[in-house]
Amino acid sequence: MRLWAYTRFAALTCISLAGAAASVPPLEIFQKNCVQCHSEKLHTSGFSVASLESVIQGGNKHGRGVVAGHPETSPVIKLLKGELAPRMPMGGQLSDADIAALEDWVRTLPPAKQGAASTAWRWPYEKPVRKDPPNASNAGWVRNPIDNFILAKLDSAGLKPAPPAAKRTLS
Repeated sequence: MRLWAYTRFAALTCISLAGAAASVPPLEIFQKNCVQCHSEKLHTSGFSVASLESVIQGGNKHGRGVVAGHPETSPVIKLLKGELAPRMPMGGQLSDADIAALEDWVRTLPPAKQGAASTAWRWPYEKPVRKDPPNASNAGWVRNPIDNFILAKLDSAGLKPAPPAAKRTLS
């Protein structure tokens, strides 16, 4: 009975160690294959593999590099698989095991918090929407509709507008 338990323990240990060896950390995969063009000092297209945070942040061309929980829509994974051009790494190709490890890493990331910070970079691509100016607390200070917005922000911060500057100060 003891021999059977020892053999089973040894087999499970070997299997778990083999699994651990097969799963390479994501940063190691990126730095092994991508650091030639995307290091901290040389980050082509604004993309860097210096840290996992910089990989997630992405670069100038495709924006955010990783969509947490969704490897199928993450630009980094699409570039590595050749679904976006040019296929990365340039002149080479990652092994299926490395791509699978990176997809698993993306799948396990917690979703990014949605809010103004996550959508702030998209503002140039959004259609402008006309908003009615807010009501002004000091109608005498307002000279055009934009002043209503400025005054509303000042009021929300508990501030008052500065007095008008003298013409000599402005020239």
